[in-house]
Amino acid sequence: MTRKRPSKRARARAVPAAMPAMPLAALLVLGCALLAPGPAAARNGTQAPLLTLEPWIIFCDNTGGCGLSNIAAHPGSSLGKESIPDLCLWQGPVQGQDAFLSLRLDDGSGSLGESIIIQPVSGASESPAGPATVAQGDGTDRYLVRGAALSPLLAAMAKADAALIREREDGAVMARVSLTRLARALHAADSYRKPEQPRPTHRLRPIEPMAPGDVAAARPLLHEHCSNALPGERPAQAFRLGADLQLWSMFCRHDGFYNMMSLALTVGADGTATPLDLPSVVDHDGVGPDISNLAIHPAEGIIEDFRKRAGAGDCGIRRRWGWTGARFELLTEDYMPYCFGARSSRWLRLHRADETGLARPGKSPC
Repeated sequence: MTRKRPSKRARARAVPAAMPAMPLAALLVLGCALLAPGPAAARNGTQAPLLTLEPWIIFCDNTGGCGLSNIAAHPGSSLGKESIPDLCLWQGPVQGQDAFLSLRLDDGSGSLGESIIIQPVSGASESPAGPATVAQGDGTDRYLVRGAALSPLLAAMAKADAALIREREDGAVMARVSLTRLARALHAADSYRKPEQPRPTHRLRPIEPMAPGDVAAARPLLHEHCSNALPGERPAQAFRLGADLQLWSMFCRHDGFYNMMSLALTVGADGTATPLDLPSVVDHDGVGPDISNLAIHPAEGIIEDFRKRAGAGDCGIRRRWGWTGARFELLTEDYMPYCFGARSSRWLRLHRADETGLARPGKSPC
């Protein structure tokens, strides 16, 4: 007997774009379930670990590296304010060379120096818990610690209660970063690191815009995934993928205030419409055929979605797929499960692929 697979619309409800607020114990159970391999993870590749251990969120990408960031805070908490430093620790793959600690700091004056001092402290008296370490600025609001200075700093921070941030060693405290549960978060992130994994490389092919398609061919899929009371049927955007294959996209429905859902499907030479099913890390059972805020870039052979939450779209999921001539492959996926005005550079990097012949600027893990 063949088990009927639930519709993507039903699965979208079952796999939310962000983790709701839960007690710590429940989050740990959820994290263990996410970290464990299983049938769902095997369908579109290995699902990236994603675990909340407040105030840290632990994540891994497809290079074998894992990191943690202190941006995992419930909306409205003190960690959700821009004045609180955003600390990101990337450990990289096992035996890798790209480990670093990144601290983003903005005092509102725009006059921060070329370096800052990070001082781990313990107890109510905030006595030093290790030597102070210099973090060098990168020309923006980001300060980095790399190389030989990183290991002793992490060892001190793992035993400390907080890290004080100063412009100079004897200067006034500019900010304070809580290090609660940092040792546990470091251990968890380290346990899921792997030897360096080569990033997949995809040779992308452009897709050719065509005259609008006849929506009648897609009507059964529209009714299944969108609505039985459609607000008027519109012609489908059509693109040629190959001699006998087309990509169609058309309006599906509005999902809340911020997301316009599009129905995406492929149509063969015989007119048969097939739902487009795209690989994803967060939605590990696949994305589509209803896709959030779908954008299509024919000349590059790229489609992308942006699943928004909150007003400014400062959290959610961003993904890009590229057409290789045989299928759409996942190129990038970034995730921000908490809404607090985070810039896109702070989003968690879950997947990166290389695109042959097209150089793109890299993204920091968080």
